Amino acid sequence: MAKFKPLNENQLIMLPISLQDQLVPGTLEHTISQLVEKHCGETSRSVGL
Repeated sequence: MAKFKPLNENQLIMLPISLQDQLVPGTLEHTISQLVEKHCGETSRSVGL
């Protein structure tokens, strides 16, 4: 008979996710990402970051 570990629902799981790979060109999510990157890039340059 198999020996299984007891289920622990409080256990955290960390998954490596590349958000860039999830953004498909032509979708609303991709467009929003591009606008945020453009806006934040201009803001960080204007304050000297």
